[in-house]
Amino acid sequence: MAAPNPDLQQERSSPSFTVEDLTNLLDGSQTNTQLRRNIRTLIQENPNIQDSSNRIFLSRNQLYEKSLSIVKNIQDVRNTRKFSDVEELFFKNSITEYLPTMLHDDVFIPCIEGQASQEQRDYWLPLARQKKIIGSYAQTELGHGSNVQKLETTATFINETDEIELHSPTISSTKWWSGCLGKTATHTVAFARLIVKGKDLGIHGFIVQLRSMENHDPLSGITLGDIGPKWGTNSMDNGFVRFDRVRIPRHNMLMGFAKLSRDGTYTKPGHAKVGYITMMHVRAFLVLQSAVWLGKALTITIRYSCVRRQFGTPDNLDQERQILDYRTQQYRLFPALAMSYALRFTGEYILGLITEIKQQLLRQDFSLMAEVHATTAGLKSLVTSYTADSIEECRRCCGGHGYQRASGLPDLFVDYLPSQTAEGDNYLLTQQTTRYLLKTIQEIATGTKKPSELPKNVQYLAATPQERWAVSSLEDLLNPALQRAAFEHRARRVITETAQTVAAAASERGFASAWNESLVEIAQCSRAHCLLTIVSIFSEGVSDRVRTQSPALYRPLKNLSDLLALYWIEKEAGDYLIDGFVTGEQIQLIRTQVRKLLVDIRPDAVNLVDAFDFSDEDLRQSVLGRKDGRVYEALLESAMKEPLNKTEAVEPAYSSYLRPLLARSLPSFSAKL
Repeated sequence: MAAPNPDLQQERSSPSFTVEDLTNLLDGSQTNTQLRRNIRTLIQENPNIQDSSNRIFLSRNQLYEKSLSIVKNIQDVRNTRKFSDVEELFFKNSITEYLPTMLHDDVFIPCIEGQASQEQRDYWLPLARQKKIIGSYAQTELGHGSNVQKLETTATFINETDEIELHSPTISSTKWWSGCLGKTATHTVAFARLIVKGKDLGIHGFIVQLRSMENHDPLSGITLGDIGPKWGTNSMDNGFVRFDRVRIPRHNMLMGFAKLSRDGTYTKPGHAKVGYITMMHVRAFLVLQSAVWLGKALTITIRYSCVRRQFGTPDNLDQERQILDYRTQQYRLFPALAMSYALRFTGEYILGLITEIKQQLLRQDFSLMAEVHATTAGLKSLVTSYTADSIEECRRCCGGHGYQRASGLPDLFVDYLPSQTAEGDNYLLTQQTTRYLLKTIQEIATGTKKPSELPKNVQYLAATPQERWAVSSLEDLLNPALQRAAFEHRARRVITETAQTVAAAASERGFASAWNESLVEIAQCSRAHCLLTIVSIFSEGVSDRVRTQSPALYRPLKNLSDLLALYWIEKEAGDYLIDGFVTGEQIQLIRTQVRKLLVDIRPDAVNLVDAFDFSDEDLRQSVLGRKDGRVYEALLESAMKEPLNKTEAVEPAYSSYLRPLLARSLPSFSAKL
């Protein structure tokens, strides 16, 4: 076996912390780390499940076929081995391919878990978990996506036969983008307007069988297929479906909350947004998954940045410098590294709230719904946009080699991109967040709610504003309370000002016009609130949990937490300077401290990404992110696998087109010197 790259060896030779301890912290415990590694070994020792070696050379049909074979082999493993909930999560996260059944596992099953009645869960969940049926999620239509209330597909109750009739009345009502539906799914949860006795009762979910269980043919009245190639995720068969008066049993309507009895009596759910629980779960999961995707991009880029050397120093022109030693490379990568860690903490926190809400809903307790719905909407918007931008920045940080698909970064980027528009357009989602924040401001102003009655995450809105930021030194900037005070002040100010602006404009031109005129500020409100949320959760996690449970890890994570907070204040300094809360001198202190933190983090950079514990297969065999650092050897080996290189000339292209262009013999050349 060839020796690892000496520069990477040197980076790992003297860490300021034990990498294994940080891996255990990220996994939740040493036991969980061992479980995850056991699962990964199980998967990677099975080439029928995990083999990315030739992925970039596959056609779409080959990629889809390979992905389906992975699905079957995964299920074979599940059928022979019972996984715990933790093992199941590790198992799913260890699969690097974008599987056609991803929506079945991540959306269809959670939708039934969260919105079906107990009787429905008892029937459908065993079938779904064993993949005896494969489900999709059909909500978006050609004409409407984020505006769910305007979906056109109808679901009419037929009293005489105790059935629901689904119908696509217009071209724009065609269900579109549904993952897994194009060629794979046998069933779907279709969202449609429930019509009972001529009355439109709004959007509800219905379990609909799409294809025969005998031969996979579409059932009568159903027209469906794949929507065609996309920029990325082409192993996923995103599909379309139209319903031509398709009848299903009434009891296929999801009735965990809304009810429809045999005689057509309708009982509405206890909370207007209870149907959004699946979407909230998906959005919270996206936050946690974003940490993983970003972590992979950073692992590739930071390792490569230590292997790649460019240009010497004035003192030593012969010894080229590692590109990670350039301050610009650090400034582009280390804040993203801090965010990747912060999103791990934030995602786990929000998913914990979702779990708590699901338990509350079983008791008809809706107290957390509004705040968590608003926060998950805003976080999804902010986090997915930031992560996509940061993966692309990682690619750029790798120079020309980052443009090769073999680097892993282009595929990471295009496969992650759909998250920005899936489950709600990112700009529209900010309106959901800010609508809740403005309502909270109004409740505080009118005394409808006391500060103590507000959810913890928005209690800062009721605090008395401070005129000046109490920072006078570099050391003050490392105080988590002062960092949080700045983010709270900024968020409170932009939300309060936007509330006043909307109210004033609404009194003159009506609420709809006022809202539209303020959409830029509304997006800023959501961003300010959600950055505060991320910074606070990460800072509290480091100060409370890490400092007490893993003190040896406190310093490297505190550096990341400090960098995250100060970087964003510097980056958006105008928001803090505009009302005089922060002074120009304080911004100058921040710039000094940020540069100091970059220097402090630099020796730990490789070890911080190593702690994510991604194997080379987890990184889809990236030639730049190899753990052994043998980048240039891997680049050449990858090039030799290119099908174009199997022959010297590519036929029939050479004979038909290239050969006729070329001269059979070249004229002689003699230089006249």
